[in-house]
Amino acid sequence: MTETQSHPTQGNPSEELLENVPDKLHPVLQVIVDNIRFILAAIAILILALAGTAMYNSYQNSRLEKAQTRMAEILGQPADARVASLREFAKEAPESMQTALHFEVASTLVENGKHEEAAKELGIIAGNGHSLSAVAGLAQAAELTAAGKDADALKVLQALQKTAPASFKNQVLLRTAFAAEKAGDMKVALDTYKALEKEKALPLEGFAEFKAASIEAAQNK
Repeated sequence: MTETQSHPTQGNPSEELLENVPDKLHPVLQVIVDNIRFILAAIAILILALAGTAMYNSYQNSRLEKAQTRMAEILGQPADARVASLREFAKEAPESMQTALHFEVASTLVENGKHEEAAKELGIIAGNGHSLSAVAGLAQAAELTAAGKDADALKVLQALQKTAPASFKNQVLLRTAFAAEKAGDMKVALDTYKALEKEKALPLEGFAEFKAASIEAAQNK
């Protein structure tokens, strides 16, 4: 008589897993088993998100490289054609390049002797709250002075006194005093030199004291 060999019944893999672990781990594993589909779905979504981010970063890097190559080509153009090319390129260039483009346009305008236009271009940077706004403001005032717009340069510098970082304070005061003298506003020039003197920043302190005394002497004649 042939004996029938019995085989163990195939159970649910999840149940078998739970049977082979210590009792104290059952609650944790049960939560995982009960929610395995949701966990796997979440992992899949995360992987897709990471892949999408990688693809986006790759696209952005490629776009930036192309933009930098294009800008290098434009900078090789003659100065009289460069401004138009830079402004056209700015319409499609990445945001991270916009400030550099404004500076390049301004620089090219100066090269072409168009100081007032350069001042307008620099004013865009000076007024946008960029970390280089103070530098742009000082350059804007310099170009207005070069264009013979001394009163306008003075206004720019007076406004810059309120917004420039502390590290620029003495330079802005000195430039304001110079601009006031050129604009014929000796009261502002005197007040600014005295303010600079109070900062006690050598060697400007002695120079500011001398200039203030000279203006006062001229006024008392």
